[in-house]
Amino acid sequence: MQFYEFGFSQNDRTVPSDVINGDESSSIFMSEVFNFYGYNATTAYINDNGIISFGRSFDEEHTPLALPLQGSLRTTRIVAPYWADVDTRGTGNVFYRQTTNSSLLARATSEIRTAFQNNITITNLVIATWDAVGYFEINDDKTNSFQCVLATNGVESFVIFLYAHGRIEWTTGDASDGFLGLLGTEALAGINAGDGMTFITISGSRTPDIINIAETSNVGIPGVYIYRVDPASNKHKLNNNPKCFIDNLSALGLTSLF
Repeated sequence: MQFYEFGFSQNDRTVPSDVINGDESSSIFMSEVFNFYGYNATTAYINDNGIISFGRSFDEEHTPLALPLQGSLRTTRIVAPYWADVDTRGTGNVFYRQTTNSSLLARATSEIRTAFQNNITITNLVIATWDAVGYFEINDDKTNSFQCVLATNGVESFVIFLYAHGRIEWTTGDASDGFLGLLGTEALAGINAGDGMTFITISGSRTPDIINIAETSNVGIPGVYIYRVDPASNKHKLNNNPKCFIDNLSALGLTSLF
């Protein structure tokens, strides 16, 4: 598994670190609408705690909550490659950019066509990369590296989660009852549509097993997860009530999303 190109050499921007508690977010306007379960998002918020949100920033919850979100957070729309209490004040960066680079579009198109056996063509990407990030509070003895790609053509939308082999080393920040980056309330990986029902929770979330996410997949490639998140994705739900995935599909003996 190889990350999409990222970093200062790609003219990426970075999410700043809050000097008080390390929590911060940055927004990016998307030149193509990202249809997220019927919500036409034009702005994505890159939150340092392993989340991309739509509609508003979502950097106030450093401890991952079970999905689907409820109560005052019920309408919160998020994709979370690794929701945990990231702190870049000691080490690491959260990079992001939008791109229409032809080779990257071709890569995303190929990966999605292979996973879904369709003829879709991707025209726009938002790439967010958490590179060697530490955990709260200003800990740098363990780091995590992972990436989230939003891929769309303005109608059909997909999310790609990528995890670097051997580079997911911690699960929990100190404020989430962690000890040396472990124990407590561990990280969650998943998607919340914002309707109180539709969500995806990757297997191992909020347990110690999430640290092995780079070794699992729903498309048969360790460290790679791909999901369709436009309204057409509804027909692919594993359950109808509630409408949810408890992933990964490899645990069910499957190697693709179908």
